[in-house]
Amino acid sequence: MKLKAIIILALILVSGLLRGQALTVGDNINHLEELEVDLIGPKNGKTTNGLPKKKVILIDFWATWCGSCIVNMPHLDSLQKEFKDDLLVLAVSTEDEVRLERFAAKRPYSFMYARDREHKMSDYFPYRMIPHSVLIDVDGTVLAITNPSNIDKEVIKDVINKEKIDLPLKVDNTAFDYSADYFNLDPDAIESFDIQPYNPNIPGFTKYNKAGGRISMHNTTITGMYRQAFDMSSFRLVLKLDEAKVDWENTDNRYNLDILVAPEDAGRLNEIFQEKLLSTLDIKAKTEKKEMEVIVVSKIDSIPFPLEKAGSDVKNLNSRGDRFISNSSSLDDFTKYLEDHGTLGKPVVNETGIDGLFVFDFSYDPENPQSFHDAIKKMGIKMKKETREIDVLVIYEEDYK
Repeated sequence: MKLKAIIILALILVSGLLRGQALTVGDNINHLEELEVDLIGPKNGKTTNGLPKKKVILIDFWATWCGSCIVNMPHLDSLQKEFKDDLLVLAVSTEDEVRLERFAAKRPYSFMYARDREHKMSDYFPYRMIPHSVLIDVDGTVLAITNPSNIDKEVIKDVINKEKIDLPLKVDNTAFDYSADYFNLDPDAIESFDIQPYNPNIPGFTKYNKAGGRISMHNTTITGMYRQAFDMSSFRLVLKLDEAKVDWENTDNRYNLDILVAPEDAGRLNEIFQEKLLSTLDIKAKTEKKEMEVIVVSKIDSIPFPLEKAGSDVKNLNSRGDRFISNSSSLDDFTKYLEDHGTLGKPVVNETGIDGLFVFDFSYDPENPQSFHDAIKKMGIKMKKETREIDVLVIYEEDYK
């Protein structure tokens, strides 16, 4: 029987706060505000007037399509089990109720699932990137807004024992204008290459212009730059250098980069990008062949190939972790999607032997692994782990031992 409930999340807000005003670390209790979230899953099928008193609260914002969120759930589960009498873990999503209930049924963890139906929770704790965690002490004081990987058992013990904690603050710039040109490039510029240091006031993202002759990367690492230039996924990355020099956690290793090439060179953008990086940076990159375990995608010979041929070579693509919908893509495009999104956790090799452009309508429920395999089979293809010699991207220093 499907159960659902409403929980009134009683958070204490700073005096004078208006509904929807964001909270930050250190905000204290003295004004009561009520937030409603729908509880999801059979374990949470009861109604209560507020969260249990005198418990530490860990709110984790997530989504069913967010791979890193799902990977983190066993960690949240272990925290809830370890501190069941002193901690409440609440996994909050804004997604469709039916989808969340399917997910919770497949993964019945000990923490509570909840739906932020009216986005009230995210009004108080705004974010752009997930997972996103908020840690609140027994007195209702916000102690941390951070990445969930920073909250371990020792941190929870310290909070329960009322000891001071100091975790890295996760700040997502929700007001950032993604359409603005960070580099203020002259509209008449024909060619440009610029690298700037890390900027804490902007999010990390990559932007492409429609003409195909410009790439702007924001708060990325050197490995990120080279992966973009060589068009390689993280599963093909080989590091032969002091890895501290490319550690993403160290903001000194992050940069803002912009490259513009002349219109006639738009087709050579990646090649020119590689040349610019190699001539500018002390850290170098090159491609090599390496034997690795991969996922081989091949055709199911016993059935006719079912995909409809594309009626146009103008691509209209909608893809994310749980879907690849396109009016005009190749099997190479699709296998690259599988690899780039980390769906299979390995490099993906296309051995279907099928050329041409097709209409793709691939989607699945991340909470239901069988739905992925069913969707693959429906496309007339199959997958198998094999060993292959493939191209990899080696990031290296000349004098590295």
